[in-house]
Amino acid sequence: NNSKIRVDIEALRGFSVLIVILYHFNLEIFSFNFIKNGFIGVDLFFVISGFIITKIILDNLNKSSFSILNFYSRRIRRIIPLLVIIVIFSILSIFFIYDFFLLKKNIKSAYSISFALSNFYFWITSTIYQFAESNNLIFLHFWSLSIEMQFYIFFFIIFFIFKKNLNIIKFLLILLFITSYLFVLKNHQTHNLFNFYNSFSRAFELVAGSLFFIYSKNFKQLINKRYYFSLYSFGFLLILSYMQFHNKHDFHPNPMALMFISGVGLMLIFNEDQRVFLIKEYLGKIGKISYSLYLWHFPLLVIGAHIFLNYNDLIKSGLIFTCFLLSILTYNTVEKKFRRKKVLKSLYLFLFLIIFLISSDKIVNQKKDEFSSYIFDNYYLADQSTNLLKNRNKHSLRKQKNIFS
Repeated sequence: NNSKIRVDIEALRGFSVLIVILYHFNLEIFSFNFIKNGFIGVDLFFVISGFIITKIILDNLNKSSFSILNFYSRRIRRIIPLLVIIVIFSILSIFFIYDFFLLKKNIKSAYSISFALSNFYFWITSTIYQFAESNNLIFLHFWSLSIEMQFYIFFFIIFFIFKKNLNIIKFLLILLFITSYLFVLKNHQTHNLFNFYNSFSRAFELVAGSLFFIYSKNFKQLINKRYYFSLYSFGFLLILSYMQFHNKHDFHPNPMALMFISGVGLMLIFNEDQRVFLIKEYLGKIGKISYSLYLWHFPLLVIGAHIFLNYNDLIKSGLIFTCFLLSILTYNTVEKKFRRKKVLKSLYLFLFLIIFLISSDKIVNQKKDEFSSYIFDNYYLADQSTNLLKNRNKHSLRKQKNIFS
């Protein structure tokens, strides 16, 4: 319902997806520190998601219309149709570009996406996020969507069980925030890959968004209205400062994440619609198609890196433009339409995706000898790397490793 849409939140989404796209495409014209930290756009999305989902749940609780089926059907209609279209389209595209080894890797990762477990899959396979283009993994960016989907499942359960006692919900959320933050504090340097992909490492960001909504009225009552815009602006400054001065790219999320989380919180709580309205309006238009933009940009980026030897700014800019065109198209023909359709149609689409992946897997296996030009496979490399480990008493869950292990 357009009357319920907050333009400032759409604008924040637009800003978040723009900095993620610019970070991934790594244009030489934007080769400064601000953009090199654009990966935090995903974290901004997490905080925003926590805020919005809590608002939806509590609004329904207040109206006594709290329904499990309604909640999950809305999430399914929002997420699944576009996910299915992009996964299928991307796999069909790489059939003509990649050989057996790379096809197999991408189809395996697509299975994990289908069951909202891709963040764990990429951790178990030791996939280094910064080497995405070299890995030719067109679905690596889905790790964040998997965390969000896991959050929807877990989060709703808390509210459903304790729906009659908001104080217990508040206590559990604060406890979850603290334990998740301590988990990051302990692991961000010693187990950085585990920390990066782990759902629990991002829980404090999602829960922060939830707490911002729950306590937003309390914060507003404490502050004089004339300071709202100053606090809103200070929040944005905190986000920009983190992006400009943060230099430990390999250790994320980290304890300093509280800086940009606080920034998002200030912007969500102390927004005034009439202030900087034009900027919010234009960024909000990008925010509306942010889900499509996020899902489309990465396959285009990785496939482009594989095809073009001279992968320059002109080609990358063309791909970004293509990404916007595809996003506008799928927003209008897929996202908007399926939100109004019955949830069964989205579930049928999901079933079709599973059948498609199984069929693709079989076709690729049949053509193994024809396609494969690799002598060493992942299993061989994993065995060899194990032999070279200094500490042989350590046991790893990672049975399948990528070439960078």
